Amino acid sequence: MIEWLIDNGHGSLDPNTCEPVTPGKRSPIFPEGSKFEGQRLIEGVRNRVVVNYLTLLLEEHNIRFRLICDDWKDCSLSSRTQKANQIVRDNKDPELEFVFLSIHHNAFRGDWNQANGVSCHVFPGSKKGHEFGEVFQRQIVDATGLKDRGVKENNFYVLRNTICPAVLTENGFMTNLHDASFCMSEEGSRKIAVGHFAAIEEINYKNENK
Repeated sequence: MIEWLIDNGHGSLDPNTCEPVTPGKRSPIFPEGSKFEGQRLIEGVRNRVVVNYLTLLLEEHNIRFRLICDDWKDCSLSSRTQKANQIVRDNKDPELEFVFLSIHHNAFRGDWNQANGVSCHVFPGSKKGHEFGEVFQRQIVDATGLKDRGVKENNFYVLRNTICPAVLTENGFMTNLHDASFCMSEEGSRKIAVGHFAAIEEINYKNENK
């Protein structure tokens, strides 16, 4: 059995000031004539919308998970990995496995440009990371219709410092007008969540029937 350790990546809005708490990590202002004219996509906000949809699906299907950063604050990278690792170390059930899943939206430069699509990132040489990353990549692309950028090896902090298999997903580009419009919509966030849920279901099924 797998318990999923879900990290929603970056801070949301400060409830007192209604301002983003993480520098950068946002789209340019949506241009005149677009559906979200005058607004910005704030990554931490949309990450949390995706995770909210995902947790509803996980709860509905009785799939085990924990949220690593469960409020509006921008939890440090070290606090996220330390919390995940402590959960793994404290486990007394030899049948229980853990996977760390970090959910993000991507960006390239700070202006509107043509970089677009979905990618999944895993720690170099991680066999299980690659195996799981391939499932997430396929299922998210299928659910969203966004460009397939593939599974990539990266030495990201949360991938390097977790003691369980880890996958980091980048779900569309905040700096691409098409992707950002998709990710700003409730339907877009729901589809991203559905892709993650389908991957979790597939991985759980394979794990229980290996």
